[in-house]
Amino acid sequence: MRRCCRVTNGPAGYLTCPTVFSEPMASCTTELVGFIPVTVNGCHLACHLITGVIGMVAVARRTRATSYALLGGLYYLVWGAVGLVGGPDVRHHLGVDVVGTWVHIAEGALLVVIWLSTRRRSVATAERRRAATASTT
Repeated sequence: MRRCCRVTNGPAGYLTCPTVFSEPMASCTTELVGFIPVTVNGCHLACHLITGVIGMVAVARRTRATSYALLGGLYYLVWGAVGLVGGPDVRHHLGVDVVGTWVHIAEGALLVVIWLSTRRRSVATAERRRAATASTT
């Protein structure tokens, strides 16, 4: 990924919901693209900020980016599952609604799919190298 394109949505959330500084557990709903409601709180934003910063550092090297895709994917899948299973009380503490919970599950699934696709390419590349080495010897 090009360095100019690295972003994290944590800072955007802090800018659109400044109340999270004074009341970190209070939910704030803002609209994305003018009509998509997004509910967050300070805990939610901190989690995205932390994973975003880790992701921006990880993309500097392919192996770290691949590891981030797997670990980040599992993190978001667990976060989404906890929101679904835990119900409204847990979602309140995570600063997310039901739709947001499904968005986290989709984010996690996408990252795991990215990880799987990079693994398949790595295995195919290794097999081609082995075949090329075997044919030259």
